[in-house]
Amino acid sequence: KEVVLHDGSHAVAIFTSSERVDTVLGEDAPRIMIAGRAAFERASGKNVVINYHLIPMLTLEPDDVASYLAAQPGVASAGPSQ
Repeated sequence: KEVVLHDGSHAVAIFTSSERVDTVLGEDAPRIMIAGRAAFERASGKNVVINYHLIPMLTLEPDDVASYLAAQPGVASAGPSQ
């Protein structure tokens, strides 16, 4: 889902659990369940917000998403975990 951030920019919302989607968007909100890397691949080139309207919430710019995707799978990084 694309959301509008406080500064007016748009971002792809990624949630870390179905329960978090329910809390923010409601139980009837459409969703797909995929691994973190696959979600980032779908959002490549866009801003991303993880756990929109929840604490903790993380906002990533397109360069941050690209850096995460450039990391080798299975290699530890400071980025979001899957």
